[in-house]
Amino acid sequence: MPKDRKPTISLAQARDAMAHVYKLDGYGFFTVESAKNHQPVFRATLTSALIELNEVLKFLAASGQRIDCKGDDIQPVLNEGDLTSLIAACRNAACHLDSNHRHVESRRSFVLSASWNLVFGRGPPPIGGESIIAMPSSPFDDDWAVYMGGIRLLMVRNFRCAVNKADVALKAMR
Repeated sequence: MPKDRKPTISLAQARDAMAHVYKLDGYGFFTVESAKNHQPVFRATLTSALIELNEVLKFLAASGQRIDCKGDDIQPVLNEGDLTSLIAACRNAACHLDSNHRHVESRRSFVLSASWNLVFGRGPPPIGGESIIAMPSSPFDDDWAVYMGGIRLLMVRNFRCAVNKADVALKAMR
């Protein structure tokens, strides 16, 4: 996002969106148990949270604050290696059935599309090049991943980190 772009929502709206994400999290939807036992509810709830969180992150980016968690595994998306871009790509994949972010592999003759694959704990390593992931994997025993096509969202290292850092950044704004 260009740095000179003006925010599309107000600070009050961004704080309200952040409160919505925390409320959903408080209900326990973003846990391994919820994802395993209540997949349709988990999917709808995470989509709602991604929509709200993406708006907050766009607001912060327009204010010159892109969110990142250095030292943790963030898959580069659209040549950006930060959580602002990762959350935006996941939001687009969750909301748009025709999103390229749902594609695992795309060639002239076919498109392999998949979304909402879940991996709990450490999984097998990815197969293919850096931009092609044929098998969902997670590099951490203590984390779990939601795949939107070839895009991996680690729920602890990416999602929770983005939520927590965005909340801190909003609270610091006046």
